[in-house]
Amino acid sequence: MPALDRLTVRCLEAVDHLRLRGTGRALLLLLCAQADRSGACWPTMSTLAQQAGTQRRYTLELLTQLEGHGLVQVTRRPGRGSVYRLTPSDVLRRMEPLPEIPGPPPADPWPG
Repeated sequence: MPALDRLTVRCLEAVDHLRLRGTGRALLLLLCAQADRSGACWPTMSTLAQQAGTQRRYTLELLTQLEGHGLVQVTRRPGRGSVYRLTPSDVLRRMEPLPEIPGPPPADPWPG
């Protein structure tokens, strides 16, 4: 098994130290798994939503929250996909626990 690179280790540390749970946690780890050595990746919103097992709208909300907490910098490129740059080291330097990111609202078991 190959050794984990520095970015992956920092992402895992951020997840542990900052109490990320649920889909927010999964989304950050998905971005980490796709990032290049500089911490950048550019999956589509549809790809991220599918991989996280959630709707595109909720995935966008989570990305906005991760961005607001300083874990991800998003460069939006009109007409093209966004670029996501992971910044877990910035957050780890502060070492302040973030508020827990809530999960999606429960689905109605009896739609109709």
